Amino acid sequence: MNILLEKNYAIVKYNAHHQLISLHFIQKVSFQEYKEVLHKIIEFIKEHHAPRLLIDQRFGLEANIEERAWFISKWFPQLEEVVESTFKLGFVAPKSRFDKIGAEYVVKTLVSQSPFLIELFNTTDEALTWFEE
Repeated sequence: MNILLEKNYAIVKYNAHHQLISLHFIQKVSFQEYKEVLHKIIEFIKEHHAPRLLIDQRFGLEANIEERAWFISKWFPQLEEVVESTFKLGFVAPKSRFDKIGAEYVVKTLVSQSPFLIELFNTTDEALTWFEE
């Protein structure tokens, strides 16, 4: 795996063999940092023509309502513009029950409007198995 971006709050990696970009939040982020790293993800997807994206929220991501709304209404449409209908988007759920409920809401909302596959997982291994199917 190549590290595409390393910040104190997140790491973005690219696995060329699996054509997978993965974003791992490692500590709590500000809204500005959250938006910044997600905009970089769009650039990396375009650059690598990656058909798969994994967003690992287990550690450090506590998205509030404003951040979730921005993700759904602003960021996700940008993603849709640069990917094919065969794209796969996987999320690894946050560890806290409260944050997991928020992640479930986001995924359910995205699934209802997305032309590509989206899933929420409890572990990275579950997500990687799904990407390979």
